[in-house]
Amino acid sequence: MKTVLWTLTLLAALSSPALAREIIIAADPWCPYNCAPGEQREGFAVEAARLIFARAGLGVDYQVLPWARAQAEARAGRIDAIIGASRAEAPDFIFPDEGLGHSDNAFFVRADMPWTYLGPESLRGLRVALITDYDYGEGFAALTAEPPGSPNVVYTQGNDALERNFTMLACGRVDMVVSDEAVGRNLLSTFAARDAVRFAGTQGEGEPVYLAFSPARPGARELAQIFSEGWRALRASGELGAILARYGLEDPEPAKK
Repeated sequence: MKTVLWTLTLLAALSSPALAREIIIAADPWCPYNCAPGEQREGFAVEAARLIFARAGLGVDYQVLPWARAQAEARAGRIDAIIGASRAEAPDFIFPDEGLGHSDNAFFVRADMPWTYLGPESLRGLRVALITDYDYGEGFAALTAEPPGSPNVVYTQGNDALERNFTMLACGRVDMVVSDEAVGRNLLSTFAARDAVRFAGTQGEGEPVYLAFSPARPGARELAQIFSEGWRALRASGELGAILARYGLEDPEPAKK
């Protein structure tokens, strides 16, 4: 039955003139979700998207753009989708039924710093490094509401923002870096001063993130449907698990045997 439904989805999609083209997906680097374009490991979300849309007869053009620009380009209808968006930060976008994973705020502190997250109050007095235009959720509302230039919050931007945040942490210029756990651990694995940094747990209030489709691009709903059906097909075949394994990850919802 799953094969029949997937085939019908492909046939319907391929009959749509709006989908007779290459689709463009973009985001700032957020490895292992999306890494460097053209590399052997472009990121599990990019690998899965390429495979899913290739089976629908569609090519994928993956681009690296600053996060705010990627959202703006999608809202203007110049690209098809952004990688790693939550429903809260892009409520006007078209979301597939299947997400890429569950993202939670993870805390990275200096290795010599005895600190445990005990709620938003435990962040008071700490110098925290965040990334401009990222959504850190309601639990960080008080912190992210502090005005620019606040001594307690340092914002960075650009495609190397997280690496620069870790550098500031290792040098003692900030006390904490906040990142998605998988993204932070991935960067830390190759970070030159990784021994000066330790993972200090997660907030425990994460949310799903998606390949979110442009609200202004023709065929967006069909593309979202193709992605959902394709993601489920990759999971059922074991291909999704194999892709994730290349990044040291596991499928949180493996296919039932």
